[in-house]
Amino acid sequence: MIYVTIEKNEQDEIALFNVEGHAGYAPSGRDIVCAAVSALVVATVNGLEVLTDASIDKAVSSGFTKVFINKPTSSSNILLRSMVMSLEGIQEEYPDNLVINTI
Repeated sequence: MIYVTIEKNEQDEIALFNVEGHAGYAPSGRDIVCAAVSALVVATVNGLEVLTDASIDKAVSSGFTKVFINKPTSSSNILLRSMVMSLEGIQEEYPDNLVINTI
């Protein structure tokens, strides 16, 4: 199971996201749920680093990514909300493999 936690600040901006676990949909190397989630998360982190003025801290290892947005911006919020919408779409199709919790 992949667990995603989204934390928002007082301004309703995404200030942190945490993704951990493995989907278990298929064997390693063939798991389309893991691949989709990984691609979304990597693209979002790259976008935050290259396309926005947001300041972030990240921790990444196998099956784990945690990103803290120190200084959210309107462009970082757009990227992050897009990631969440896409993850929610995956969750709708694969509810036994992905759980999203927003705080």
